[in-house]
Order: sequence, then structure tokens, then C-alpha cells
Amino acid sequence: INAEYMGEAIPDTHIVAVVDPYVQTATKRLDERRQRRRYCYPNVKVFATVFEMLEKMPSEDWPHLAVLDSAHGADAGVCAMAGIHLLLDTPICRSPNDISKITEALPYLQSPNMPSVSVGLALRHSGPVARMLDLLRDHDQQVTTVCVRYNHAYSKSLRTAFWDTRVSGGLVVDKVTSLLDLCRLICGEVDIDTIKTVGVPATTAVDKVGFLSGMALDPGSRRAVELVVPRDRRMSRSVAAIWRHSGGAIGSLTCGVQLHDSDHMEELEVWADGLWMLLSGSSSGTPTLKVRRPHAEPETHEFGGEAQADPWQMQLQRLLCELREDRVPSGFAGLGDAIRTHELALAIAEAGGK
Repeated sequence: INAEYMGEAIPDTHIVAVVDPYVQTATKRLDERRQRRRYCYPNVKVFATVFEMLEKMPSEDWPHLAVLDSAHGADAGVCAMAGIHLLLDTPICRSPNDISKITEALPYLQSPNMPSVSVGLALRHSGPVARMLDLLRDHDQQVTTVCVRYNHAYSKSLRTAFWDTRVSGGLVVDKVTSLLDLCRLICGEVDIDTIKTVGVPATTAVDKVGFLSGMALDPGSRRAVELVVPRDRRMSRSVAAIWRHSGGAIGSLTCGVQLHDSDHMEELEVWADGLWMLLSGSSSGTPTLKVRRPHAEPETHEFGGEAQADPWQMQLQRLLCELREDRVPSGFAGLGDAIRTHELALAIAEAGGK
């Protein structure tokens, strides 16, 4: 969360607590941020668990909204029982077993007396995607094809958890869920039974397809960070998948973990009769939308500015405003909708796309 931006966008809104099992590390990072912008973190406390936060903070000081990362687990239920609204980062689950548990809890979490639960699939509200939807509406033709391409920059990925598919869920679940959500948004639900997937498996052999030459070293062992992960749980190097949407359109995904440094490549391409659109860098600060309309020259639309460059931050602002005014949150996807997107990502992963 960009607390500096939120403090300016919504007066009297501030972070009251950080929950992190690595308390010393979290405290150090918080102190570093305080040195730059002390007024943004005036009274933030660090706790090892949500239980500790609720126990040690007076109830009147409890947060109104808890933003939980993808490792939220039981923390979501604890916060909900305490009456704290929830914003869950994606992915909300890492395995079919996880999503089964969330689906079972859905009626309870959506009951009238429970706080709201939102999921951070914010790309669907971004400026470029809104423009694509407007063009499709004006064009009045059915989409026939949607293509997602993503290539992850891996050489600075030091976390062992990222390379362990049992922890991260794999490349598709961990990195491509938000783009797959756009496929559902544009073309409707996917017929899960039509999914076909192939992949390039992990290897440490220099002469084999799939070897990664830029793998970061584990600080402790000074070996490639992936080597501490069991072979059968290592991340695929490339994944290709195809499927059919219930309305008849076809979709495809090509993703990999093969770029160096830290700039990822992501594209969403949409075809319809007479219309072609290509969105690049959808989650970056400078997304670009290329368009070709019927009997017209190609166009390029560049997006910038706070509202368009950081859709997640802007939707968080909208969510906080709605909660403050006791309105039903609409800034992010609801939990039920997000479950269907994650079912698609998990189905691709389970079909061989980890």
C-alpha cells in the first residue's frame, strides 16, 4: 500500500498496524519509511499475528479494513469475526484444496451481518481495460479470440517460495491470475473441460531446454536459489494453454519465466470481426493500447497519471471511501467472482501448467 499517496488522496486515512511474523525485519523497513515520510506512519504498530494485534490493541483502535496478501490463510476468518472488512490480494488460493475451503466458507462470509470481502483484481477497472470495453461496446461484434502472454523477469527473484509450486501455486496461479480475469471479463466464463496445457519443465542441466542461466544465488548456501526446492515442485519454464469460452470464443495463454532483471512482459490481445486490440504493460506505470478498427489506420493510446497507472491504488481509494460512507463496496471484485477466475488459473496449473 502506498501510504504516502493514500494520506493525500483520503484525508484522515492511515495505516494503524502491520502484521508480519518477521517482526524485526518489518520494524526495520517501517523505520526506513518513517525516515522518508514520518507523517504517513505516525503510530503504526508491528505484530507477529492477527491474534496478537486484536489482543494488544484496544478494540476502538482496530482497523476498519485489513489488506491481506496471498498467504492470508486463517487470518481472513479471524478479521471477519472481529468485524474488520477484508481486501484479499491475489492469488487468494494456491491449490484446489484451498479453493474448496473458500467456496465452503462463502455463504458464511456473505451473510448480512458479516463485513465485506473484496479481492484485488483491479486490472478490470483500469483505464486501458475500460477503453477496450468501450470499443467492444461501440463495435457491437462478438469477440472470437483472446490471447494472454506473460514473461516473468526472474533473475532477481530471491524468494525460495516463488520457485516452489507447492507454496506459490506455480507461474500461472502466482503471476497470471489477473490477466486471466480479463479473459473472463471480455469473453465470459470458460468451459473448464476444454482446457489443454503443455509446458517446458524445470531443469538444472546446461544443455537442456529450460535451463535458466541467470538464477539468483541463495544468500546462505551460495547455490542457485531453486536448488533448495525438491525437483518435483520446481516451476515450469514455459506454459502454453488453450480453451473455449462458453459463448464460443477461444482463448490462449503463453507464459514463461525467462527474462532477466525486473521488467516483466505482459500482453492481452483481443480479436473481433474488423477489430484488433493489443494491451501491453497493463499493470505497469505506462500501459499502451494499440487498436485497429474496421477500414482505419492503426492507433496507439498511451495511458499515464495516477488513475490509469496504478489501478490497484485507485480502487483501494474507492473502496475506503465506500466503507467510510457505509455503502456496499464495488471497487474490487467480490469473492464469488474471484473464485471463478482462480478456478480457471488452477485448472490450467493442474493440467500441467505449473
